[in-house]
Amino acid sequence: MKPRLRYTTACLSVFLCMLLLLLPSVCSGLVLHTDDEPTDKPPDNVVGRWRTNASCVVISPNHVLTVRHAGGSSGTVQIGGTNYTIAQISNIGSADLRVVRITTADGQPANLPDWVPLYRSRDEKYQTEYTMGGFGKGRGETLYTDDMAYGYAWAGSGNTTQRWGANKVNNYTNSSHLGDYISDVIWGKFSDVNHGNYMEYEAAPADHDSGGGWFIKHDGVWKVAGLFRAVEHWNETWFRLKDDPNYFHPDYFDAVRVSSYHRQITAEIPPWDDFNDNRRSSAWRIFGDDHSLVWVNEANQRLEIRAAGGANSHEAVYASNEWKLNSTEDFSLKVNFHHEVVTEQDSWLFIRLATEHSDDNYISFEAGCDANGPYWLYEEIIDGEVGPAEQMPRDSNDGTLYISYDAGLDELYLSCVEYGSEAPWQTIPGLLQGQWTGKPVCVHIGGGSNNAAISSGKVYLDNFAVNSGVLLDWPPTTDINGDGYIDWLDIGVLSEQWLEAGEDLDADINGDNKVNFKDFAKFADVW
Repeated sequence: MKPRLRYTTACLSVFLCMLLLLLPSVCSGLVLHTDDEPTDKPPDNVVGRWRTNASCVVISPNHVLTVRHAGGSSGTVQIGGTNYTIAQISNIGSADLRVVRITTADGQPANLPDWVPLYRSRDEKYQTEYTMGGFGKGRGETLYTDDMAYGYAWAGSGNTTQRWGANKVNNYTNSSHLGDYISDVIWGKFSDVNHGNYMEYEAAPADHDSGGGWFIKHDGVWKVAGLFRAVEHWNETWFRLKDDPNYFHPDYFDAVRVSSYHRQITAEIPPWDDFNDNRRSSAWRIFGDDHSLVWVNEANQRLEIRAAGGANSHEAVYASNEWKLNSTEDFSLKVNFHHEVVTEQDSWLFIRLATEHSDDNYISFEAGCDANGPYWLYEEIIDGEVGPAEQMPRDSNDGTLYISYDAGLDELYLSCVEYGSEAPWQTIPGLLQGQWTGKPVCVHIGGGSNNAAISSGKVYLDNFAVNSGVLLDWPPTTDINGDGYIDWLDIGVLSEQWLEAGEDLDADINGDNKVNFKDFAKFADVW
């Protein structure tokens, strides 16, 4: 029979196939055999405090992941000692999992510097080592039966103390019922120091650890693989059998398995890219006039614009791959830039909004430099012809291009200062729902050159983010294995499912329940 389970944020009993909710509460804090903690771990600030009763994990500059049983639809999340406001909650199916968008106290994007990507591969094998982190109660007094230790009481109160520990994946369970939720879980056990499975910094969760993270280092990068969900005993953690401590009894605990839900989680996080991995993510497809003359290159943890010189107004572009913005809803997006004076020849970088399937109708917001010096430029292209345009001097090599949209007013705001209508450089009325008739909007970022040679580090973009908006066709279906990139691993899945028919085929890109050359053609278009 399975061990009886209890939420790390709530007291629950669970038998083999039946669950009974007893009493809501929260889990956070870790129990270790020693006072030492692992030094090889993610940054402290990727684990935060969920309100006053649980933990959470930062998975983007503006989003955290936590468990639903922790409750709360409003309030604050504390990360690195700073309070952030819960702005939007998206529950993930029937799982004990939620994605939460957070903002600063005045409603601005949180823009957190530390975050972890999702662990997407379903290969969390037996004995896979992971590091765990959460906030709350820790190890208290040692518990004895007939002078033999069998466990520890929990000590402390609230989710105020961060702790780190380690353990190994023991196994996984699909569709595990607990309370109101059904979740895929990975689970571990808390072993005695003399048990064969004991490892250094062995740890188990305690009260208020719910929503804390299990982290696996993959190719040198820490990724979140699970969120603490349940423990076997309440107010104490066992490593031997209480009634007879001569026998080992490693306590069971588990976490919601992130890899089972990575696509649903990704769908709730608008596209953003800090370019730190120096690889083109699946958010983008690439095109340009002549890649031998002008090209974009992810290098040095940024998106560099490079040019050989001699190009007559050539451009290179990262364009949104499949995904679009709904132009009948508010949205906001931005990208940081650096543009030095390169030569007296014209060079520029930009962020653009374009109508779907059209390169002839777009709005361009640019930072560039020519013989007259650095400049800002706005221009509108209508049916391939230059429409309204305006240029003004720019006084800094570094800055941010902001675009925001008020759907109720059908007004687009371009700014080098902030989002919204408070300080726009340009206000463009009646375009998206008027002239563009409410068509979905694609996003382009990139740059160009008119005979200017651009070397590395002179002109680049960084920290792109869609901070708000309603997304269409996100995440991209061409990212077949859902790992955030389009590469040979996707080809592998495509070949495995080649000519298969049926529902739920990952390589069925066009959605016709078949895997064939039509899907290959769509995939090849973004390769």
